[in-house]
Amino acid sequence: MKKNKKNTKTMNILLKIYQAFMTIPQVILNLLMILTALVSLTTLTLTTLPYYLILLMKYGKVKGNQEANKKMNQFFKWK
Repeated sequence: MKKNKKNTKTMNILLKIYQAFMTIPQVILNLLMILTALVSLTTLTLTTLPYYLILLMKYGKVKGNQEANKKMNQFFKWK
């Protein structure tokens, strides 16, 4: 009986060590997934943001500021 208890104790210790080592790669994978998601989001916003800004400048009128509207229209006509 004593031998059995000792074996289970060592097995429990080994299992705990194994579980600890198995969680490390999972954490690394989760961090990598989060990082890739962030990178893809930033690249998407950086590539589409200027386009949307140009569209806003072209078609979105600034209310109450006619001079700015005229300048923007001139700029886009010149381009």
